[in-house]
Amino acid sequence: MHEPHIVNRRRLWMVWYANLLLIPLLSWQGRGWQAWLELQGLRAWLALPIVLILFGAVTGALVWLKRRSSEGFFLHALWFVTIFALLPWFFPIVEERIHFIVFGLFGFITLQVLPPVVGFPIVFAVAGLDEGFQAWLPDRVGDWRDVAVNVLAGISGAWFSWLGRRA
Repeated sequence: MHEPHIVNRRRLWMVWYANLLLIPLLSWQGRGWQAWLELQGLRAWLALPIVLILFGAVTGALVWLKRRSSEGFFLHALWFVTIFALLPWFFPIVEERIHFIVFGLFGFITLQVLPPVVGFPIVFAVAGLDEGFQAWLPDRVGDWRDVAVNVLAGISGAWFSWLGRRA
């Protein structure tokens, strides 16, 4: 029988690899999925799942941190909620909010499976390389603003994860 921490570590690695593969998949197929949603008249409904996912992720992350440590919890909760629950609603493009879900999760999981000295540079590199990949695709455009959004979400998720690991 496997020890629980080994099984959980394997699951974390599986989630990390799945998220890492999801990033270029969204870049490659995202426009097609957007067009399909518009044809179905469902694009306006995209905001509801984004709200639910962000709310669930923020709530789950705060519960996770509170269970690990109550020291500085409210300060960390304040910046985390500001970045992940409030800031995305100021973006004019709905799809940019998805960046916060994908890259925030990627940053969080990366710091769960890798040490900070390796994890932070990987998060930063993947955030930039994703936009480089989009610049290479015929129907996409790499955008420096998106690089900034990706980096902010990824590094914030990683930072939050690192704070919880230290507790």
